[in-house]
Amino acid sequence: MAVGASPPRHYSPFAAFTLVVASMVGTGVLTSLGFQVAVLNHGFSLMALWALGGIASLCGAMSYAELGTRFPGSGGEYRYLSTIFHPILGFIAGWSSFVVGFSAPIAASGLAFGSYLVHALAWPETIPQCPIPLPILAGLIAASILTSIHALSHTISGGFQIVSTSFKILIIVGLIALAFLSPGTRINFMPSIAAWTEMASPGFVISLYFVSYAYSGWNASAYIAGEIQNPEKNLSRSLITGTLVVMVLYIALNAAFLWAIPLPDLIGQVDIGLIYTRTIFGSRAGDFLGILIALLLISGMSSMIIAGSRVGQTMANHYPSLQFWAKRNSYGIPVRALLLQWLIIAGYLLTASFDQVILYIGFVLNLFAFLSILGLMIQRYRSGNPSTGYLVPAYPWVPLIFLSFSFWLLVYGLLYRPWESLMGLGVCAVGAVIWLFIRIRK
Repeated sequence: MAVGASPPRHYSPFAAFTLVVASMVGTGVLTSLGFQVAVLNHGFSLMALWALGGIASLCGAMSYAELGTRFPGSGGEYRYLSTIFHPILGFIAGWSSFVVGFSAPIAASGLAFGSYLVHALAWPETIPQCPIPLPILAGLIAASILTSIHALSHTISGGFQIVSTSFKILIIVGLIALAFLSPGTRINFMPSIAAWTEMASPGFVISLYFVSYAYSGWNASAYIAGEIQNPEKNLSRSLITGTLVVMVLYIALNAAFLWAIPLPDLIGQVDIGLIYTRTIFGSRAGDFLGILIALLLISGMSSMIIAGSRVGQTMANHYPSLQFWAKRNSYGIPVRALLLQWLIIAGYLLTASFDQVILYIGFVLNLFAFLSILGLMIQRYRSGNPSTGYLVPAYPWVPLIFLSFSFWLLVYGLLYRPWESLMGLGVCAVGAVIWLFIRIRK
């Protein structure tokens, strides 16, 4: 298929919905509660964290649904910021997303997949004949297989995403149902003065960082909007419905954790899912849960591989010196962008350099979402009339809720995580230098 040709719209509405769900549901919800109970100890304030994070994500999803209607096509923030503000800002957003925002978390999930699998099956960490540690090798194999699946056709790619995400949802629902087998810790989920006081503390805002990470991915289908069937209707449905479903699952799952596990047993712990199943079934349940979590991670890796490659392909399509990577196969799949993304993922895995990168990029990705939704409001002001497609309900309050939440996190990020925030801005600076180099060559 020619570089500039429009891709066929083959991803079904349900495939787009599963992409959103799979992008959000991952290790974040199974690991962050232990950090939250270290500073919060009231059931109401802990539930409020997940409700507020869900509401903010839902407001972001509704705003992105209108952005996707106003600026149709794949690419997400790259497309929005390039059009509303300036191509350099869009390029920086696309560079940060493609090279770091998607590839580094895919590599991290791949290593986590390998670690869970190796420990659950009691395999050795290393094999004498293999120079690569087994968890890294397993993650590399998983990324390779998933990249190959998504390079075949939209039918195979979308079908795999639907099946893997449906399995993920069933596992989460099953974990929630296990709470009925527990006698309960009698934690109080009702509001109280002490709970409201906790919600006004700096610890509550810092805890929202973990929640924000767990909800990241609410905008996933915006990156493939150009390949969704009837995107004028189905983009908004996938974003909003997917975010709503995950919000319900997250609140219910964390309520189940708090109901079954005493708070002192949660403080500072990372393997919340493992503690949960061991509390109910005993220690022998750990191996089985490890296999389930490994399978959960496959769906998330799959969704990020799809979305990330579309950002790279869209960017490459707009710059002559990058168009080698924009070519699609006869089915409309950006195979070269998928290959480039796989090379970056492999580099992260083999050098084990992604942990710090993920910390650096969180601030920046939040910044780009903030700028994109701010851009929606600017675009509405410029145009003087609303779009003929999807419109954000209760405008301007819905985007303002997201902007307030996002600005809150950005300020606290600069105050409490200045090093990571500044390093994230350093990644942006590299993208700006590359854009200037491309423009000078042109």
